[in-house]
Amino acid sequence: MPGRAATAEERERALALYVTHGPTEAGRQTGFSKGAVCNWARAAGVKTEAPYLARAATEVSVARRTHTMAIWREEMTQMLRDISMTAATVEIALLNERPSLDKATAARVRATSDLMLLTGEATTRIGLNKDMSEQTEQVRRLRDELAERRSAKLTVVA
Repeated sequence: MPGRAATAEERERALALYVTHGPTEAGRQTGFSKGAVCNWARAAGVKTEAPYLARAATEVSVARRTHTMAIWREEMTQMLRDISMTAATVEIALLNERPSLDKATAARVRATSDLMLLTGEATTRIGLNKDMSEQTEQVRRLRDELAERRSAKLTVVA
């Protein structure tokens, strides 16, 4: 206790706590200062295991968080793949109808972009305006260009 000398039993108890819990906790539980406990430990040649225990607890916490994030990432990856596949199926079904084909394509572009970000294949997201007019035009141009290429290939092969 502050202002008085510690007994041998009090020092012994403080050093036992020092070994397992560290100087701060040993001081808190015994009522002696952290500095006094450290001085007694130094004089007795006693080492604490507290940093190793704290390090181990931190490693367990990090491993748990990493595992949780891996599970979440896998679930999100599967969901984004499902969205992409569903949108592609809708695109194929609507290919001749065209009215909502652009919206289905935009949904697939977003899902594919998210999937690529999540898996680390891309580092930025494809920007989509709220009205999607710019993206709709890009989709139309790309679709028409691909259709022309397919048509040219079929003509050359035939």
